[in-house]
Amino acid sequence: MAIADSFGNGKLIPYLAPTNPDGVYYLGYCHGPEGTGRLFYRLAKLTGDQKYQDFYESLIEGAVASGAPEKRTA
Repeated sequence: MAIADSFGNGKLIPYLAPTNPDGVYYLGYCHGPEGTGRLFYRLAKLTGDQKYQDFYESLIEGAVASGAPEKRTA
């Protein structure tokens, strides 16, 4: 959660964490918002901790803000 970058109204996790010199974000299922979001979705369901649900939703917002698939990051 600490390495996520703000992106629009949401968050994205940079490809080269903890730095992101090239502005590259994977948006796919493996390490993008969809795949990583599944981890936080499960954490929210298992623990009942709202911070995980909030982070999951912020990843969705980041994916929407990216404009994919019509627009792509570097």
